Amino acid sequence: MPTAAGTNQKYEDIMSIEEVSTNKETLKAEVLSVYDDYIASFNAGDADACVANFLIPYFDLRSVDGTPTQVVFATKADSRKYFTDSLEAIRAAGWDGSSRVVQTEVWELGSGMVSLLVDFERLTSDGSPIDAHR
Repeated sequence: MPTAAGTNQKYEDIMSIEEVSTNKETLKAEVLSVYDDYIASFNAGDADACVANFLIPYFDLRSVDGTPTQVVFATKADSRKYFTDSLEAIRAAGWDGSSRVVQTEVWELGSGMVSLLVDFERLTSDGSPIDAHR
């Protein structure tokens, strides 16, 4: 969860490890734990808590409806605007604050660096997906 300073303590703990875990399952569990915190923040509709889960600047590679895109977030303000706008748009589409993770993959890229691929759906109150993302 975000700390009083606005950072995610689990994320900071993972990033401060000098030697990346040699146990891939442990590393994956640590990364997915941080991701779970992010999803909880997003599903709660808390844009500030979402931003606290990222080290600025960062980029996001995604595929929406089969179209690959890349978004670069240079500042916390850029990231906050993205989350605020996204939350508003999906609420208008009938999103009830829940998501379903379909698939996750974690790749170790180097010391203190991983890539996370996630396929997920945002849901309406009856459990129907309103959109799917990668």
